[in-house]
Amino acid sequence: MVSSNFCPFCGAPAPAPPASVCRYCKYSWMPPGAALVAAPGPAPRPVAPCASFAGLSLEETVAMARRHLGPLGATDIHFAPQIPADKERNVRRIHGGHLPPEEPIAVLYDSTLFGSAEEGVVLTARRLCWKNSFFNPQALPWRSVELTSLQRSKADVMVLGGAVGCLNEEVARAMLALLTELAGEAQRRMPPVASASASHADGMIELVRRHLGVRDELFVAPAIPEKKERNVRKLHRIGPEERVLTLYDNTVFGSAEEGFVLTDQRFCWKESFEDPCSTPWGQLSAGQVALRDAAEGFLEVQGRPLRLIGVHRDELSVGLVALLHAMSEGRTLYR
Repeated sequence: MVSSNFCPFCGAPAPAPPASVCRYCKYSWMPPGAALVAAPGPAPRPVAPCASFAGLSLEETVAMARRHLGPLGATDIHFAPQIPADKERNVRRIHGGHLPPEEPIAVLYDSTLFGSAEEGVVLTARRLCWKNSFFNPQALPWRSVELTSLQRSKADVMVLGGAVGCLNEEVARAMLALLTELAGEAQRRMPPVASASASHADGMIELVRRHLGVRDELFVAPAIPEKKERNVRKLHRIGPEERVLTLYDNTVFGSAEEGFVLTDQRFCWKESFEDPCSTPWGQLSAGQVALRDAAEGFLEVQGRPLRLIGVHRDELSVGLVALLHAMSEGRTLYR
């Protein structure tokens, strides 16, 4: 719950009384006890307060996108409010785990051959979403996009180690410039006290993104598949009051019964042919986490082995050790 010091629509700092308009979402802020009403003009659809609110408006996002992508004249790039309804339905279904249904889509880039839009890029004022062929859908709030990680690799835009697929290098160049401007402007505008409304769990998720980046085997709340979460909760005896924040699926067939799990209370892991292990954050010290062989993705936690089998196991094992060191020292962004 966001306090009265923050706008209940977007989570940004609330303007001082008497009633004035929030500079981010244009809602009118009324004195305590008064009703909250929309500013003149079409009423925006309510969105749950979110710590990742970027401070960009839908109109600004569309304008930036038109400046970078419009000159391409591509028929597979759609700007609000002219986004085909069938394509929007498809992308909301694909990205339902991390794209709130009330959040307006600013830009849709359809990279499919037959126009279903089930693969491609979706941009909103708050986040970047994308889906490549044969890979899981991904999303990053603008605050999590590290500008130094943005680069082009042929027809892909790389962000935090993940590839945002484009159909050709021309689109990739324009998309890189757009994402750089959107993320940079969003981060510049982030309210300096926005973290006051963010939770400890949000800070942990930010650390995960910074240390582990974007990987297909890595699932971050709220976009953790229900079946995988159900399996790890049963395996590690994670109760309903404990929040699963990150899940790394180390299995070949996707059961997630091997790998590692971060919750708001502890770190859990399961190695092949070994019993499941877990340790509360307060009982984990940096000296208990050791990287044994990065090339093989092999590390030890409290003397128990953990081997990662993914394509990027070397980078992930190094990042996981750094993440566990940070967590053992109690470093999160909002504590």
